[in-house]
Amino acid sequence: MQAVPPGPVHGHRIRRTVTIATLLALVFTFSGCDLSVFGFGEAKSDEPRNLAVQVRSTSATLRWEAPRTDRAIEHYKVQIATSSKQWKVVARVPRTTRSHEITGLEPGTKYYFRVWVRFDHDYGKAAKVSATTPRTDTASRPSGPAVAPPVTAPPATAPPATAPPATAPPATAPPATDPPATDPPTSEPGARCSPTAYPTDGCTGAPTTSGLQVHEGDLTVTRAGAVIDGYRVTGRLLVRASNVTIRNSVVYGGIDGWRAEGGTSFTVEDTTVGRAGVCVGRHGVGSENYTARRVRVLGFADGFWVSGSNVTIQGSYATMCRSGCWHSDGVQVLNAAGARNITIDRNVLDMRPVDDPCATTCPIFVPTDQNPGVRVTITNNVVAGGEDGICIYNRGSGSFPSVTGNLSVRGSHDRTPFAVYCGNIGVWSGNAEVDYDFATGRVIRTVRTMDLC
Repeated sequence: MQAVPPGPVHGHRIRRTVTIATLLALVFTFSGCDLSVFGFGEAKSDEPRNLAVQVRSTSATLRWEAPRTDRAIEHYKVQIATSSKQWKVVARVPRTTRSHEITGLEPGTKYYFRVWVRFDHDYGKAAKVSATTPRTDTASRPSGPAVAPPVTAPPATAPPATAPPATAPPATAPPATDPPATDPPTSEPGARCSPTAYPTDGCTGAPTTSGLQVHEGDLTVTRAGAVIDGYRVTGRLLVRASNVTIRNSVVYGGIDGWRAEGGTSFTVEDTTVGRAGVCVGRHGVGSENYTARRVRVLGFADGFWVSGSNVTIQGSYATMCRSGCWHSDGVQVLNAAGARNITIDRNVLDMRPVDDPCATTCPIFVPTDQNPGVRVTITNNVVAGGEDGICIYNRGSGSFPSVTGNLSVRGSHDRTPFAVYCGNIGVWSGNAEVDYDFATGRVIRTVRTMDLC
């Protein structure tokens, strides 16, 4: 093809030479093709390239290549799941490493894998691959792009990998599972939580889901002192009166106290808020002058919202879900300037199902710059998932008389177990990173104490 010479044309004047390379670049740019194969430069991407997996009966080895990007890479985050929704973080890999081995898998099980790139302030796109572990200990073919000779090359090293059955038991039977065998069995639905354990799915929420009085749609409570006992509300429960009690009930759409004339207040206990298989992009319970005890929250992007004074959240269990890029929190204290008498005590707040960089913040989130003068006590909670575990951000005028006895589940956060500004904290003690059994509500082991303040 001959270059187009400069000169007059009808309607316009072209004063540049258009080369073959330029024309090809335009064509391939608009068609979405990778120009690097033609030597005209590399298409940029924030996704790890050529992710491949090689599985054995109880392990998997992931390999990938660095993304084509000009951005500085901090690390890679590796996730695993047995369904396409329930993701668990298994490793954060240094930026110079391009592989990771995952052990302790079950034979004959399909697993999903994701690898994210962590940049300085955000994540790129995730590379994904899936594979089923064989029932025998023979290594599988790599699953993923046929690009990684390091994955397919090791047949010669496979026998040593499969030969040592002596190393397989520790991988498939971590000592982490031994202590719970001596613990009391998991509480049955409707049983109250053991005073020596943390809340579980089985001991929080409605004692029974059968025989409840059904109210279709929203239920608005306007009578002071009303008691809602044994109801199934298919919409929202809106409290517009004082001293309302909600117990032994199931509320699909969430519970809200409104700032009506004269004030509103309510107590909710032994109640399930939300339902499995549905994710609602708002909070489950809010927002001021309320007490929540033994409440099970599921299917909401935020568990509890606090926007004013006189709130106690105690002995409850909340599992958050992903709703688009809603910034989820377990307990979110927001727009609560000057609020007092806020206590968050002995709850389990699990954000692991939200594990998507665009959609998660913290299991306990109290940014003091957005809540000037707020006063919050945070004690004896178990937190999992999120960017950080407990977030007391910024140097605002809020105060925290006691932040004690809180436990962060190891390996569940994207950054750090605790992100706190110590200048606002009165007493800091007993906070730790742990391995934890959610089914029994018991600590398996203490990994390290967090002496931050």
